[in-house]
Amino acid sequence: MDTADADVKKPLVSEVGHNATFCFSSCDGNLSLTLSSIQDQNLKVLSCSQRKCTAGDLFKNRVNVDWNSSGKFCVNLSSIKYNDDGWFESMCDSKETESILLEVIATTLHVDALFKSNISIPCYSRTSKEGSHDDVNFYWDKNDQGKYLCHTKGGKDQGHPGAIAFTNWLKNPGKDLEMDLFDSDDMYVTFTAASTKTETHVCHVNRGNTSCSPAYTERVSVINNTLVLKSLSSEDEGNFTIKDNKDEVISVHKVSVTE
Repeated sequence: MDTADADVKKPLVSEVGHNATFCFSSCDGNLSLTLSSIQDQNLKVLSCSQRKCTAGDLFKNRVNVDWNSSGKFCVNLSSIKYNDDGWFESMCDSKETESILLEVIATTLHVDALFKSNISIPCYSRTSKEGSHDDVNFYWDKNDQGKYLCHTKGGKDQGHPGAIAFTNWLKNPGKDLEMDLFDSDDMYVTFTAASTKTETHVCHVNRGNTSCSPAYTERVSVINNTLVLKSLSSEDEGNFTIKDNKDEVISVHKVSVTE
């Protein structure tokens, strides 16, 4: 069981199939909990009135609430899915009170196989919870490092054995952030602030040359196929997303800045 308290900024990390518990300050009024992520915004997780709770349609049979004597309420989420990652935000009487970032990972598998035998390799994709899986197309390729990667219509995600596209960073103020560009020649970098959930343009990178918005012009450089963002501050807390020229996600870097 993975557990996080809302007054701790460090993200809660949980594996696919595991359970997680989020604890928030108590609310005497109408309470609601929503999930916002790269692929979805403000999904209803549950709503409570007088401590009687109803789970959202996409979380039925996976959510329950414990009201403890310390004045907090804890939400237990079972059977974690790959696209459960994002910000779980509690609201009391329509006012946002606290949020917890959940990062979902899938353990990299090393598969042994006999020559000419068949194997099954799982693919996890961060597709929209509200979309139809019938509209998602999957295909596989193999990179230069021998890792099998699965791709989806909505982005580039993780196959096993393979590399994890989502990375979590916990940085001190003033430190630099280094993001791998994966040998891609033409790509875009955007930023979604943790506080506003608004996606803004950071840079366009083409063969190592950058064209950035004014806020990032003096802070961004490309060194050895790595994008370097200098002098992090609390305003950099959120998600930096790297996309190719077809608007497919290559990687997402979740950043928390704390002493």
